[in-house]
Amino acid sequence: MKRILPLVVILVLLLSACQPKAPAPTPNLVQTAVVLTLTAQPTTVPPTRTPLLPTPTLSLPTPTPTQTLASATPSPLPPPPAGATAAPVWYPNYADQFIRYYYQNINARNYNLTWSLLTDAFKYAVNGPAQGGYQGYVDFWNTVARVDISSVVITGQSSGTATVTVAMTYYYFNGRVASVNQPFNLLFDASRNTWMFHSPTTVVPTPIAASPQSFIYYYFDRINARDYGTTWALLHDTFKAHMNPPSSGGYDGYVAYWNSVSRLDILGLTLNSQSGIYADITVSMVFNYTSGTSVASNQLFHLIYDSSRGTWLFYWP
Repeated sequence: MKRILPLVVILVLLLSACQPKAPAPTPNLVQTAVVLTLTAQPTTVPPTRTPLLPTPTLSLPTPTPTQTLASATPSPLPPPPAGATAAPVWYPNYADQFIRYYYQNINARNYNLTWSLLTDAFKYAVNGPAQGGYQGYVDFWNTVARVDISSVVITGQSSGTATVTVAMTYYYFNGRVASVNQPFNLLFDASRNTWMFHSPTTVVPTPIAASPQSFIYYYFDRINARDYGTTWALLHDTFKAHMNPPSSGGYDGYVAYWNSVSRLDILGLTLNSQSGIYADITVSMVFNYTSGTSVASNQLFHLIYDSSRGTWLFYWP
């Protein structure tokens, strides 16, 4: 028995020596794994210049049933680039991610949403009545099969404005491909917790000697800005007596109502008639209320031109 015990110990030592040892991690492989993990994350949000806000819930304007808003997609979308993965989630309350969020929804044909992400100044400058308004906007994007974003660089940002430069490629259904570096001006809408495309170099025209269409854009731009002193002065006494009489609060009732509307979006305008100092115009609009509801409406307005002030006025609803 005394001889057997040392033999068992020797056998155990030999067996443990035969077990394969795990190789020590190679530093280069560890670094590569870390890099791959980092690059797999979405675009880094600027930590200081970007407002750190909770994930927004954007209101989606709903068109009226009788309104034709978007024609069908001309043909199936081309396949995504080789190696493409599932679409990431982008947040519109970050200036750089807003760009990707917007064009992701353009590619998905969510035109009601993307149109609501343009300020009135931008709409007037790029998609005004001469360009067909909302329908012209839809018609253009239905010629574009896909927009790919290569990079977004924030070139300036304050609490409520930002400038970005976007490297992007347009793929058209007719086969044309166009790559551009496009600068954009953005404006933050705190009520909806999202950035919006803005055009600060193009001022929404004042109603002085303006067309009925530009007057409408001006008026509702001032409504969205809560400039009620200006907008109240653009209502004829006949309009005020009918819509905002003293019995319903007059000016105070007018302000209380518009304060219940977080934003009004204009989808399109139709000038029905214009003769002398009178004009009839139909406005397709979406009322986005602070309660979270959205109501689409086609409103017919009767305007009258006040030559003493050089401006159109709402004459009769």
